Amino acid sequence: TGKVNAILNNKVPVKLEEIFQLDQKKRKVVLIEGAPGSGKSTLSWDICQRWGAGKLFQEFEAVVLVRVRDPEAQKACEIVGLLPAEDRSVAGSVAVEIVACRGRKVLFVIDGWDEGGSSLPETSAIRRLIQSELCCESSVIVTSRPIASGDLQPLVSSRIEIVGFTPAELRQYFSECLEGDCRAVDKLLERIQEHPEVEGSCYLPLNAAIIVHLFLSEGQTIPSTQYGIFSAVVLNCMLRHLKQRTEEGRQIRCLESICSLPETIREPFESVCKLAYHGVMENKVAFSQDDFSAVGIPTSVPLLGLLQAVDSLVSTGRLVSFNFIHLSIQELLAAFSISRLPPSQQISVFQELFGEPRFRAVFQFYSAITKLQNPGIRSIVPRMIQKEQEHNSLSLFQNQYPLLVSLLNCLFEAQDPSLCQFVAEQLKGSLDLRRSTLTLLDCLSVGYFLSCVCVTTRGEFRVDLRHSSIDDHECRFLARCLCRCPVPNSTATGWLHMNLALMDLIFSISSMGSSASTTSL
Repeated sequence: TGKVNAILNNKVPVKLEEIFQLDQKKRKVVLIEGAPGSGKSTLSWDICQRWGAGKLFQEFEAVVLVRVRDPEAQKACEIVGLLPAEDRSVAGSVAVEIVACRGRKVLFVIDGWDEGGSSLPETSAIRRLIQSELCCESSVIVTSRPIASGDLQPLVSSRIEIVGFTPAELRQYFSECLEGDCRAVDKLLERIQEHPEVEGSCYLPLNAAIIVHLFLSEGQTIPSTQYGIFSAVVLNCMLRHLKQRTEEGRQIRCLESICSLPETIREPFESVCKLAYHGVMENKVAFSQDDFSAVGIPTSVPLLGLLQAVDSLVSTGRLVSFNFIHLSIQELLAAFSISRLPPSQQISVFQELFGEPRFRAVFQFYSAITKLQNPGIRSIVPRMIQKEQEHNSLSLFQNQYPLLVSLLNCLFEAQDPSLCQFVAEQLKGSLDLRRSTLTLLDCLSVGYFLSCVCVTTRGEFRVDLRHSSIDDHECRFLARCLCRCPVPNSTATGWLHMNLALMDLIFSISSMGSSASTTSL
């Protein structure tokens, strides 16, 4: 984990044990951000378990885990509605004690703000707790994806980012998974390096776990794209479901694609995708039997291992809801469902979804599935650019997680140079990414975009990365992508334009600080 400086946008490593010592404010509200799959929920559980074992945060007399996705927690208007206890009378008496001391020496761990937090009403106990309207002397940890945490940032005392594995830690993790087989580890890392998009996302623990599992189970082969990673998870879940429940499934060695499934699961799969789509449009991650009925899914339809039943921690009696095994899986399936709609309806869906919390992730998976071949999709691009420009004109600081970076991720998934050219024309020769937080995958997308633009654009295209959160490893990754960009042998202009952009990029990066300026490009 690392502390994020809100002004300079640089990161300083910090130990989990020290996160409440980062500032002198009386009330501590710590925002822990991380990309999908970085381990935010795992960390939340770990904090509670280590506190219970007497190994962490012993200055608190109570630690309360609140899952934002829990429908009962979302309904709660008072502290008692957030307390996990089978006996609600016990929860009531504990709540009286907590409120009486205004939450002093109580830590609330609120997991998954991005899973519905932004749509909570003002009367929500979760929202009021963060805003200090409830238990004003308590301490709070909130976890969220960065793209959904903008409304929280004015309310928190410090921000922490889960940055995932370093290259050395990734190698160590693979070595442990492969039982110390150095040759297998080297082979896996070699395969990963053959696919820059996979390499750029393996710093995320979830992605790394998926990759090493597929390497072991699929004859040392791995997916080549981010979409390939998560679609492989979907296929593996459904194959396991078939093998466990049908004679036909036991004869199937593998499922090739979600577009060509066996007839026995094709209809159930489409129903599950429909539920995922319904959840995205309603900003839901937890589903009741009523939600199944609302989209016309019979209770007898198998869930194919893609959803799991989860007990509410705070309900009276046993209340079960269903959620997808990971938020990214729901977003992929929703994108697949959208891609099966008529072309004009696809555009209408994204026009409606635009600006909502799940737009970016769903649109990126949609880009991978369709390669953005729908001609009407170009009507979405100017809106993304305009929204970013409006934000920057109204805000003192640049957007730390700009919509433009998400657009570049989508262009990389689509792999269509003509779309890159169209976006470059809309940007009018300049890409402003100042004060942005860029991941390895973002650097790959920026590099791909520049490689396409610099070959086809007549004139200079400028990229401003000053004061961006980008380290040496990410600089090298970006430079490697630029060095791989295609240059026509028939003309020198493409190479000249590429060098112009690269010089501008070096100039911008060098303005950020000594660590970036010493990076060898």
